Amino acid sequence: MSFNVLNRKIHYWIAFGAAVPMIVMIGSGLLLQAKPLNLEVLQLFIVLMAFFPLVLIGMMRRPNLTMAAAICLYFVARHLDWNLSSFPDGRWSLNPFCWQLLFVFGAWLASIDARQKHALSALQAIWILLVAAWLYLIFALVVTMAGRFLQIAGIVPDSLLDAFAPNQREDLVPYRVLHFIARILLFTYVVPRDWRGFRRQALQPVIKCGEEWLPVFCAGVFLSFAAHLVLITGPNLLAMHVLVSAAGISIMTSVAYYASWSKQQDRKPIPRGQSMTRSSIHRQPTH
Repeated sequence: MSFNVLNRKIHYWIAFGAAVPMIVMIGSGLLLQAKPLNLEVLQLFIVLMAFFPLVLIGMMRRPNLTMAAAICLYFVARHLDWNLSSFPDGRWSLNPFCWQLLFVFGAWLASIDARQKHALSALQAIWILLVAAWLYLIFALVVTMAGRFLQIAGIVPDSLLDAFAPNQREDLVPYRVLHFIARILLFTYVVPRDWRGFRRQALQPVIKCGEEWLPVFCAGVFLSFAAHLVLITGPNLLAMHVLVSAAGISIMTSVAYYASWSKQQDRKPIPRGQSMTRSSIHRQPTH
């Protein structure tokens, strides 16, 4: 074997060894085993949407049974500690076996029939449940603020802070589910489905952000890094948090309107003169 051939083989194996980590990283990303920073929600959404056809079939045929199966899966996953592994180590930050409960619950609410809607209306007519929901939301707000700001930490006992303040997002702790249900109960009671306020100009930015959720989410990922930098280098004041949040919401709303405007431009028909000019250009013979 000549020296040149040996030298080429050595360079080949060096290049191959350097490319293996990149290949493994790309493969883990395609298999959703990577754990990208601030992209856990999008990663979770991909998995849930992949299995949504099965959920949709269940909701069309047996919605209550499908909802019951989702509840059972939630409790079994929490009890048996089910989760997906991530690359290079660890587990998913948002456990899909647990977070599917909220996803299926939203589909169940959208598919309930008239009798079940009447039952929900009857529950909303019980004023004790409405008061309990309001009190629970206020309690959650106070505990969350006390865990973040020392100015109001003294009004909440340490035992409550130790029980509720940890950010246990991975397995969707039950008090998060109760918080979600309380918000749905109050929102559907205060805001009916045919509320005229949805047509008001003040709510159009919120609706637009919901319609263009993907570009808004992507912009929010980058803005979160900038906001974190501002908050850790600036004063730890409530006013600073409010100012940074307001700036981020304004930027993401602008992104939503730009994405909507860009789609409208793409849908506009090409004028007849321009289309004929383009077609004539393509038909010109080449020499």
